[in-house]
Amino acid sequence: PPPPPPPLPAGLTSLRKLSLAGNGIAQLDAGIFSGLGSLEILIVTSNPLADLHPAVFRGLSSLQELWLYRNSIASLDANLFNGLSSLRLVVLDYNGIAALPLGIFSGLSSLEQVWMSYNQLTTLSTGLLSDVPGLKILWLAYNQIAALPPDVFEGLGSLESLCLDYNQIEALPSSTAGLTSLQFLSAIGNPGLRTVPAYVTVLPALTQLRVKYD
Repeated sequence: PPPPPPPLPAGLTSLRKLSLAGNGIAQLDAGIFSGLGSLEILIVTSNPLADLHPAVFRGLSSLQELWLYRNSIASLDANLFNGLSSLRLVVLDYNGIAALPLGIFSGLSSLEQVWMSYNQLTTLSTGLLSDVPGLKILWLAYNQIAALPPDVFEGLGSLESLCLDYNQIEALPSSTAGLTSLQFLSAIGNPGLRTVPAYVTVLPALTQLRVKYD
């Protein structure tokens, strides 16, 4: 296997932004970012990174943005984001993630944006999103989602933008009715989705609705 990247230089305690994009990184060990308690933005994109140690982000209590798109990540540990209480945005587009483990968003009370398009997701577990009631943007386009639990969006009263394009969804879950802040809803490219429930068309904040019946 390729060797892990060398340790980061010591003395970067005031560092706010770190980019490791396009460096051929295939592995990140636990503790590699220790000592970067002031880091707010971490970019590890466009690498052959396949596995993330459950403790790789430990100590990044100030981290607000985590960019991990265009890697080769297939799975995420339920404890991966533990301690990232300041995290507002996580971007995991263009990976091979097949499932999100229950509890992965536990403790992320500041999380507002989750970008998970172009993965291999087939569903979202009941209760998965209950830990992030402040979520505003959720993009799940170009996955393999066939069905969503009826209560999957329960408690997401702050959600403003939801994209479910190009999946295999046949029905919008009933908890969509509770998305009272939703402004943008897109579900084009779902061949089995033949109707939009009436409760969607009367969502009070909805200004953009995109559906396409083939």
